[in-house]
Amino acid sequence: MIKIFRKIRKTLLSQGNVTKYLAYAIGEIVLVVIGILIALQVNNWNASKKLRQEEQAYLTSLHTEFSTNLHLIKKDIAKSEKLVGSLGKLLTLFDAKQLQKTPEKEVSIALGESLRYEIIYTPNTGVLSDIISSGNLSKLSNDTLRQRIVAFENALELIKNQEEGAISFRTKLADHVVQTGSLRKIFGAIGKGDEELLTATNEDAKEIFNAITFENNIILYQAILGTTQQGYYIPLRENIEIIIAAIASEIED
Repeated sequence: MIKIFRKIRKTLLSQGNVTKYLAYAIGEIVLVVIGILIALQVNNWNASKKLRQEEQAYLTSLHTEFSTNLHLIKKDIAKSEKLVGSLGKLLTLFDAKQLQKTPEKEVSIALGESLRYEIIYTPNTGVLSDIISSGNLSKLSNDTLRQRIVAFENALELIKNQEEGAISFRTKLADHVVQTGSLRKIFGAIGKGDEELLTATNEDAKEIFNAITFENNIILYQAILGTTQQGYYIPLRENIEIIIAAIASEIED
């Protein structure tokens, strides 16, 4: 092709036709520019295709990760609701008459259910951490999705602080029970312990519930759990649901 162009140029020059030569030269330049533009366009298209493929891979992984995280937060919300109910049951036992007529096993169950576990939301963040640390969050083309993901990450730190506050009150309750009650009876009641562990009278429980600080800590523990659930867990669940829907709308079939 180049040889043909050279031959045409020589012919035009030999003929002394400057006008045709200039027109040809300009045409040749235009063809070269068009070729360059086409090449750039192809490169851009390839680059865009590669970016889109990377984005799709991230979106698919994020969808799996956030689906798991939604399941986890729902479990923690359910556990939180149950725990708040158990603490409410404990508060009724500070009434001497109520405590006296409540079977020993029910008292132990109420104590055990209130102390048997901590609620700590621990989401899977492997994919998300990789995207953020590598600076690839910008590869997600959906602006709203990026903002929601950043909000999710920020919320985790706030939730951690709330959970630490709840854990501190749970520890105070556990310390009080350890000092004044029978853990064998408590955990025997909520598990499959020997029934003989539950034969003591309610006289054993009176000392546990005969402390205003214990009652106050239960109230505060219940309050911080309720705040964590309503102010943090539920909004986080809603944000995760929105994130999953946004990701699904971006994933190509």
